[in-house]
Amino acid sequence: MKRYSALVLVSLLVIALPAFAEGSIESRVTVEFGGGAKIIKRMTGTAKDGVIHRTAIQNRRMMELAGTRGTLIDLDKELQFDVQQSKQRYQVRSFVEVKDQLHLMQGVFDGGEGPTSMAGTDEAPPIKYVSTLESGPTGATAKHGGYETTEYRWVVTVHQDGMTLEDGGGAVLTATIMVGPKLKVFDEFQRFRQDYMQALELDQPIRETDQKLTEILAGSPALRNAMTRYYEDRGKLNGAPLRTELMLETVPLPLSEEETAKNADAGMLSKIGKKLFKKRQREREEALANGGRILQFKTVNEVLSVSSSSQGLTRLRDYEAR
Repeated sequence: MKRYSALVLVSLLVIALPAFAEGSIESRVTVEFGGGAKIIKRMTGTAKDGVIHRTAIQNRRMMELAGTRGTLIDLDKELQFDVQQSKQRYQVRSFVEVKDQLHLMQGVFDGGEGPTSMAGTDEAPPIKYVSTLESGPTGATAKHGGYETTEYRWVVTVHQDGMTLEDGGGAVLTATIMVGPKLKVFDEFQRFRQDYMQALELDQPIRETDQKLTEILAGSPALRNAMTRYYEDRGKLNGAPLRTELMLETVPLPLSEEETAKNADAGMLSKIGKKLFKKRQREREEALANGGRILQFKTVNEVLSVSSSSQGLTRLRDYEAR
């Protein structure tokens, strides 16, 4: 990996984005964390009003810029430039380096096949979770990015086998997409990403941020399988996704009579046990105050503008590494 820092790199970000454009997209991405995921917000410093994302493509080059950080991918040269606008710096990685790192990350997120149930003990049998997926158009319409859109919704429910969500706890993932007309620029980005995957020799799509968050926070193979089905369905949409909202909510297990009785006897619980019990009590109270569910995270990606031309925009200067 090579690192470069120079004033000329300011112009790299300023003019690289539009000059790549056979097409360009500008969108706003907002993320809201709740429940146990609040720690992620403290760690990442998520912007309250969201982050503006700009993506542009020209032939075999694509630029993606989120706030002051961006990635420039050159398929012909098999190079990826990771740029920090605020520090006037960029790092260059070959596709070989990128491929090795992505394969490592995919392995971490996959974690193997994993069990389909939670391990039991001598006193309690293992808990098996199952998932259901409901999907289809809702009939709602709205205008986004200058285009008329139709709403589609997917609802994934994960619960204990043989029990209701309320009685056995679980999770609910709701994805809502406003689908507009087919747009050439979206097809171009899709083809570019497919070529990029092929160049990196990946056998499955690179996980999107919201998909990574869902798998990390839920930690359920049943939800992971349903997520796979959701992304397969989403890929078949006959139109451009101009607004995407993904929300993960959890439903805590009800407190058992045995747990309540043990808590009444202070001598039967350690300090750690008491803290865990109180934590579950708070979670249950929070859930009851919000219709029985606790929000873990919600992401919204709304397209602000779409352009199929780079006319009138500054050309990209030669950025050969020096």
